[in-house]
Amino acid sequence: MRNSLLKSRSARLLAIRQVTQLNNGKKTAGVDGKASLNFQERFELEVLLKQKAHAWTHSKLREIPIPKKDGSKRILKVPTIKERAKQALVKLMLEQWITIIY
Repeated sequence: MRNSLLKSRSARLLAIRQVTQLNNGKKTAGVDGKASLNFQERFELEVLLKQKAHAWTHSKLREIPIPKKDGSKRILKVPTIKERAKQALVKLMLEQWITIIY
């Protein structure tokens, strides 16, 4: 069941669309400096997700200091677009799995 979504091109494209077009944080750049992807880059990312579906390694996170009311700062860690797309695909798989159980 879980491999069916990894093999599904539409699921991979949906995950990419979600992180590049629909999410509120879609313009937040990761450590690679990319804040958005053009049409061609989205399809290249889909191929990359297909090729590295079972051998994905996490990349570094961009750290952004966010000031708090008391004057201290907290660190916001932002993943790259590739990481967000992989996470969105895993989220789709988990949602499908949980729906089947319950």
